[in-house]
Amino acid sequence: SEKALELRRRVEKRRQEAQDKFQREAELVLQRQQTRQKRHVIAQQEVHGSERLVDADLLHNHHELFKRSGHQFNLGEKYERLGRDTQRALRATRENQNKLNYLEGRIRRLRDDVNGVPRGHADDEVDQMLKRARDDTTQLGFRKFFQKCDKCGARVTREHFD
Repeated sequence: SEKALELRRRVEKRRQEAQDKFQREAELVLQRQQTRQKRHVIAQQEVHGSERLVDADLLHNHHELFKRSGHQFNLGEKYERLGRDTQRALRATRENQNKLNYLEGRIRRLRDDVNGVPRGHADDEVDQMLKRARDDTTQLGFRKFFQKCDKCGARVTREHFD
């Protein structure tokens, strides 16, 4: 039994030594291959590196030009949209101004039509119509927050009026 144990230890030791030797040799071979490959890569970079840099620069410039053209196209679209929006706002403003001019003309014609009645009567009626329109809080919801100052005639918020 002692001989068998001794024999097993020796066999195990030899097997371990053989495995370590194989591993060291494999590492040396791998290191040699890596250094050889590094030298090859360095030589290729010296020969072909400048061509690759030129190609990379051209590709980068192409991408930059593509991005800039995309930005210019987007700016052009936004500029056109802004032009359409301003035209629409201008048309709406003109329409509102035309409505106001029409209503003022109607009021003038109404006053002229009522010339047979004393002048004060038509003025009072128009003033009452304007006051009703001004006091109507359903027409524009924010009018209920304002009040006319008796001294200067300006519109002042109710909370600052008191």
